[in-house]
Amino acid sequence: MTVRINSSFPGGNIAVRSIDGKRIELSPDLRDTTTNWFYWYFEAEFGSPGEYEFHFDMPAIGTRGPAVSLDGGKTWHWGGGKVEEIEAFRYRHDGKAENVRFCTGIPYLQENWQRLHLPVTELCRSRQGRSVELFTHGSGPRKYLFSARHHCCEMAANYVLEGLIDTALNDPRQDFTLFCVPFVDKDGVENGDQGKNRAPHDHARDYGPASIYPEVRAIMELVMREQPEVILDLHCPWLRGGGTNETIYIVGVEPRDGQKRIDRFSAILEPESKTGNGIHYFQRDNIPFGSLWNTSANYTQGKTLGKWACGLPWRPLGASLEIPYANACDQSLTPELWRTFGRALWRAAHQYTAR
Repeated sequence: MTVRINSSFPGGNIAVRSIDGKRIELSPDLRDTTTNWFYWYFEAEFGSPGEYEFHFDMPAIGTRGPAVSLDGGKTWHWGGGKVEEIEAFRYRHDGKAENVRFCTGIPYLQENWQRLHLPVTELCRSRQGRSVELFTHGSGPRKYLFSARHHCCEMAANYVLEGLIDTALNDPRQDFTLFCVPFVDKDGVENGDQGKNRAPHDHARDYGPASIYPEVRAIMELVMREQPEVILDLHCPWLRGGGTNETIYIVGVEPRDGQKRIDRFSAILEPESKTGNGIHYFQRDNIPFGSLWNTSANYTQGKTLGKWACGLPWRPLGASLEIPYANACDQSLTPELWRTFGRALWRAAHQYTAR
């Protein structure tokens, strides 16, 4: 045996096409995904030291190569080793850790969330019977809702949410109520699905009267009952390249008054993100409605949370915010940098409601 490949653990995803010595041919497991997508997460058990090559049959490797864990997924670092011009990475096994985990990005699962030891209630039960967490803090008049993992593979969003929650808990003002849904597609997160472009449509295209997902219906009920002033949904973009995929940006909306609220919030978030040594956000990187992929053609299956929320009668700030998988411009991203941005995001949201 040169190497064994395993994905039988929470979040695991891989399809092995062939193993020829130290060359392994792989594909992301698309399951019920209707288009190619790039998420994968597997463990390699190496039989001998040496250099191994892992080849994919589609774009699947980010700008910093794979995320690598030598301790069963507890800690991660960027592995580099991407082979230029082809979808492959090299890994030199030194014989010390028999089992090494590799992932498209730095994973975030229920076990990560549980390490925070936060009190939670149940938003609802998923289709497969899992408890979907709702974190609530405070009872003040200013109300905020933040969500993540409408597309279950978009893991960087949860590290941002961690930083936001930590800052809110320690905010001296405590004049607010904060709602957070860390795993909207809870089944997909734990099963290791792509989530994006799930058949017949994914969670992020499910807002409206014909909703098919219990998590989305529960979020809509929560929003209508509590009427938050700020409703922000955290996402990750495409894997790499194209300019916008390696920056933080907010997705613009069609209604003029909804876009004005995004513009006002963006003007607060930009300087706030430059406080300290965090990830810098620039308002110029936002994608207005009608440009690039952000057109009506991209929403034929249904509305996102942000698009649904921005048209509600009390006129909240409703938007999707995209956080890159591996780098923001030339800055390599880490859990602590994502958390630092989350802290800035909370400060900006609280300033927004104070004006």
